[in-house]
Amino acid sequence: MEFKQHIHFSPDLECAVIGACLIEREAFGKVYQIINPECFYYSANQKIFQVIKDMYVNGVPIDIFTVTDHLVRVKGMTRIGNANTDYVICKMTNHVVSSAHIEYHSFLIKTMWMEREIIKITHGGTVLTGDARNKITDLQAKLYELQQKTTAHDWQDMTQLMVEMY
Repeated sequence: MEFKQHIHFSPDLECAVIGACLIEREAFGKVYQIINPECFYYSANQKIFQVIKDMYVNGVPIDIFTVTDHLVRVKGMTRIGNANTDYVICKMTNHVVSSAHIEYHSFLIKTMWMEREIIKITHGGTVLTGDARNKITDLQAKLYELQQKTTAHDWQDMTQLMVEMY
């Protein structure tokens, strides 16, 4: 099964969202409940996003220096792929044109992730056993699970938002 760039994943879009989180103070708060690490195609981006998420949850400031420090000192990741961690983190910010549409960019990343998951489910990524009815039931369960992941936190009740603000 083959995924196609700009249809099922976008390296530039992934770097732009992560890069915006590194340079804009409120950026991660805007994408926190839209996407999660598994939405990213590249495992390095998944790991970086997870570190940013952990830092956010623990109240640690997020910027180029703090994320790099956390990756190197806490996670022991001195290299990401074939490059130094600080180089990779700095390079991500080069993809940022503006964070004005970061929510929509995150939605695009999530949509591409959903496309990949559907392909995995329907084209052999899911092991199906038993008779035809069991296979259909298994497929329905996988699709339902995917549906739950896609709609969780997409919308929140206004009362809950007001409570969180104050």
